[in-house]
Order: sequence, then C-alpha cells, then structure tokens
Amino acid sequence: MVRTLSLLLFAPLLLISQAFNYSSWNVQLLSRINPDTSLNTTPVGNRYSGCWGWYQSNKNREYVISGAANGTYFIDITNPQNPVVCDFVGGKKGCTWREIKTYQNYCYVASDDAKPNTFQIIDMQYLPDSVQLIHNSNSIFERGHTLWIDQNKLYVGMTTFSTGSSPMSIFSLATPSAPVLLKRIEQDISINLINQVHDMLVRNDTIYASAGWQGLHILKYVPAQNTLQPLSTYASYPFAGYNHSSFLTQNGKILMLGHNQVLEKNNPSMHGEYGVIQQYLAKEGKQSLKDATMGEIYLMNLPRLGSAGFDLFVPLAPLGMVADKLVAKN
Repeated sequence: MVRTLSLLLFAPLLLISQAFNYSSWNVQLLSRINPDTSLNTTPVGNRYSGCWGWYQSNKNREYVISGAANGTYFIDITNPQNPVVCDFVGGKKGCTWREIKTYQNYCYVASDDAKPNTFQIIDMQYLPDSVQLIHNSNSIFERGHTLWIDQNKLYVGMTTFSTGSSPMSIFSLATPSAPVLLKRIEQDISINLINQVHDMLVRNDTIYASAGWQGLHILKYVPAQNTLQPLSTYASYPFAGYNHSSFLTQNGKILMLGHNQVLEKNNPSMHGEYGVIQQYLAKEGKQSLKDATMGEIYLMNLPRLGSAGFDLFVPLAPLGMVADKLVAKN
C-alpha cells in the first residue's frame, strides 16, 4: 500500500512589490551564473525556468541544463565553484517555461507556450565542447507542459500536436533520436475522468498522474498490450485543490502530493486570507514568520505567467492550522 502525504501550495493573487534576500538553511551557495544579462523579453524579462542535471559518465563530468526565456543553456558544473557555459540552443522566444529531461546522451526540451512552438531533441555527446540540435519541429508533437522518462518511454503531460491535443501521451525511446507515439491516454481513459495531466511520475510503468482538479489517478501502462489500465483514484481528501504534482519515496511506500489552493483577493467566497498574508509581510519587511505554535512560515516572491503572486512554505505539522487561518472568515 502506498501512503500519501499532501503538501499544499497556496498561491494567492497578491502583488508583492519587491523581491527579498533570503538567508540559507542547511544550504551553501557555491556559485552563481547569469549567462545572458541582455535578456529582456516582455512579459518574461530576464528569467530562467526549468532545469535538469546530466552526468556524462564517459568523461566524468556534470552539467546543469537550464531553460531560459529564449532557449536552453548547457552549463558544466564539474567544478561547482566555477560553472562554465558550454553551449546554448535557441528556442521559441519569450517562453515562460521549458521542461527538460534526458535519456542516454539526448536532451528533450518542451514548452507549452502558445503556438507556434516546437519540441526539441539535443545530442549532448560532444560536451563539454558543444551540443547538436537534431530535432526542432512539431512533427512529433508541438507543445507539452511536463515530461517524464521511465525506462525507454517518454511521457508528455498536456500534449499538443500539430492537430489536436491529449491529456497525456506516451512515446517509445527505442530510437532515442526519433521518439514514436505509442499511446494517447484518451484512447483508454475517458476524458470525463481525466481531461488533463498536469504532471506525472512514472516508476516501472506505474503512472501517478496529477490531473488538476480531477485529483490524482494511478494508472498502469502495459507494454505488451499497449494499454493503460486505471488502478485507483485519489480525488477527495482534506484540503484537496488542484493536484499539481507528486513524488514517490525511493522505497515506494510514501507518495507526496503537491497541490494548489488558489485564493483570489477579490473572490467573495474567500474571506480573510488577504489580511492574513499581509500579516506575514508586515513583520518589518521580513519574508518569514516564526510562531510558537506553527513554527516558521516562509514566504517567497514568485510571480508566474504575468500574474503577481508568491509561494508560501509551511511546516508539515501545522499545515492544516495555517490553511484554516488563510481561509477563515473575518
């Protein structure tokens, strides 16, 4: 049996006028790099989004693959105090998000920003000297919100093809440079049950699909039959919101869920949360609040998609208490 641990991500639509400097906790900053200081693309600005790591075993080198508004950077961090930009692959300009995963020596890059867009495959075998873009079109698919690789299969959440779309699709990586479509989820699972897969975690063909407001769905992909079989659904639970993503512990016994509760300032059904959040900010400009009962509440300025907002980090034990305070009536 897999137990679940829910983590709420509260994202009120609240303007925070400045970003704060944060002290570290059990983390040491080794270096900082900003490859493109000239980037100023409206509405994204000078922003990086999405990153992945890759280890080049035949050369014993480590890399960060970082998405940016105008493309993807390949950065050698073998010496973490001295990161080196090895190469850059341009993509759709002004992207708010790039999703990156690797398989063997190939890097897969997708974005779900508006058309026109492309899915990219990049050969990394020539690093640290350079990379080679080998696919950059919409012929396999055009847009995808999230990627996951399990064994030799690529899973794409919220896939948009040149014609039509799918809540989730599965591709074979038997030939890593040329993925082949195996299955679209709506072929086996009713779209009334799952109309989007915002993110998915897959282990040994078992899919933990975060389906937004439709909750978490656990599915099994059966390669021999090329079918998807529903195993269970977890849609009704305390503080259920938009099921955003999940993570399974290494022993496979605990599944941690991340889900959003959107609290809108002008929504009459939400009472008091605006004032509560203001209290967190009012502590002499501090971004964290220490409370004897709730512990340390940590606030991070993080606007997304042109909307102002922030992420609120809360210790697990008082999570319910903090949620109650956020939605309590005046």
